[in-house]
Amino acid sequence: MSEHDRQVAAARTFDQDYPELVNLFCGYFHPYWDSDFQNEDEVVRTYSNEADPKNIEAAIAGLDRLLALTEEKIEETIALSCGYWPKGAGIDYTTWLLRVRELLAGAV
Repeated sequence: MSEHDRQVAAARTFDQDYPELVNLFCGYFHPYWDSDFQNEDEVVRTYSNEADPKNIEAAIAGLDRLLALTEEKIEETIALSCGYWPKGAGIDYTTWLLRVRELLAGAV
């Protein structure tokens, strides 16, 4: 399997396994999110303000499932489906997802 095919398969798997996170990670944390938002917290707050509360609750449940994985598996699962790279900010994916979860939980 080529690298491209592996990446397509990983993105497809994310869409299938975490449909409740696709809008947040692919739609709001798109590759140019930093052109639209000042920081990653603002992205999550904007999503929280615009999303239906049921979708926010579903996203929290999806985050809980992701957070049950190892750091390596989390990165492998979402890296190709999200335009934000936590390591660029000096944190790991788990720390970042816990922050996203905290912000979402505060919105419902």
